[in-house]
Amino acid sequence: MPPEYVLLLAPSALAYVLFFTLYLIDSNKKLPQWFMRKTIHSIGNIMIGVFIGLLVEPWKVIQALTIFLILLAIFSLPPIRLLQFLLIKSTREGETRLETFVTVALTSASLLALYFVFQRENLVWFLAGIFVLAIADGFGEFVGRPFGKHKYVSPMSLLSSKPRYKSIEGSVGVFLGAALGIMLAFLISQIPLGDFRTVLLIVLISAIVTMLEALSTSFVDNIVLPWSVAIMGYLLF
Repeated sequence: MPPEYVLLLAPSALAYVLFFTLYLIDSNKKLPQWFMRKTIHSIGNIMIGVFIGLLVEPWKVIQALTIFLILLAIFSLPPIRLLQFLLIKSTREGETRLETFVTVALTSASLLALYFVFQRENLVWFLAGIFVLAIADGFGEFVGRPFGKHKYVSPMSLLSSKPRYKSIEGSVGVFLGAALGIMLAFLISQIPLGDFRTVLLIVLISAIVTMLEALSTSFVDNIVLPWSVAIMGYLLF
């Protein structure tokens, strides 16, 4: 096991390497807004999962997040303004800053509640939930946007004035991302993946997650996906 100070610093270091890589690439060549939004979303959620999965104890998690926030405050001073960059690039197309803030606040509150429910005896399912949110939701757009040819309308979006189209290709990306997210949670929690029953249940949960993501719209999947993964994992395993 690495020294404690390495575990406290490593997730922040990795997150900022990735954020600054995006910052520099976008400064030289403007990347699509959807790509930046999903990439920041995925990096942020994966890093939260890594913080919690490696450190486990709430006090150590708080210490690591404090280090992360202090560095963010420093990097957000002129001329870098990293926080402003992340907020601008995290905004969904056609969405106001207020709507973005509300989405982030509700998602954060939901993940915090999920952590407190599962952090003692079943931390693996919190990790699975947040990794599925980060990877499956990201893969859905990374695959669906450039390669999505077979479109369908998300049923929940029919309740609004703007139907939201998804694609079968994007849903395949969600399925693969969900399976990868659960396996990553198992890996960090040092739970073996060897037996057939475990693999079969991961496939089943990933398939259900894919259907739930296909049904949802707007930020609803940010809440539905982590909770559904954690509850199904807890009940089935």
